[in-house]
Amino acid sequence: MASKSFDKDTKKQEILHAALKAFARNGVAKTKMEDIAEIAGIGKGTIYEYFRSKEDIFIESYNQFSEAPDKKIKQIIQSDNGPDVKLKLFVDETVCVLLRDNSEFIGILFEFWSEAIKAKNEKVFNVINFKCMYQTFRKAVTDILDEGVKKGIFRPMDTRLAASVFLSMTDGVILQWIMDPEAFTPEEISDIIIDTFFNGTKLDKNNF
Repeated sequence: MASKSFDKDTKKQEILHAALKAFARNGVAKTKMEDIAEIAGIGKGTIYEYFRSKEDIFIESYNQFSEAPDKKIKQIIQSDNGPDVKLKLFVDETVCVLLRDNSEFIGILFEFWSEAIKAKNEKVFNVINFKCMYQTFRKAVTDILDEGVKKGIFRPMDTRLAASVFLSMTDGVILQWIMDPEAFTPEEISDIIIDTFFNGTKLDKNNF
């Protein structure tokens, strides 16, 4: 039984990988189940044993994609590192790792979201909930900033609004990377984000 379950899981992952290749090659809107089956080297009917639609395939891919970063961010928040180090690790995880290892999926995600908006696809909206995602990220950054203010590392500020500004920086970088991946490397842009933000938030002891 365990071997059979393993085989099914393996086949499911093969279909997901094939789908992402098809989405990247043809675009989300133009990709058909036949295209995915051809890349996976299976019959179209086999795909329907695992997924009912193209949307289901993407949703499963998204759930797997988002699971690892969510866990990592929780680990960062709960770690014993100082708030300035936590903020740097947060950028590394949400920008460097994302762009370096998952840039292709990010592009597909934006395209899939755009198609869902056109089709008013509530099924996709319920899973890929950007509002919820931003609330989670904003809370994480706010908690880090609150800790930094309390410890005298960051100057007093409205941490909730500062977190929103911080996320707008990371989002803008990700969007630029999708449009022009030659513009910069994930590592160098991560350092600039932290340096720029810290210049406005770090407490200057000479002013007191």
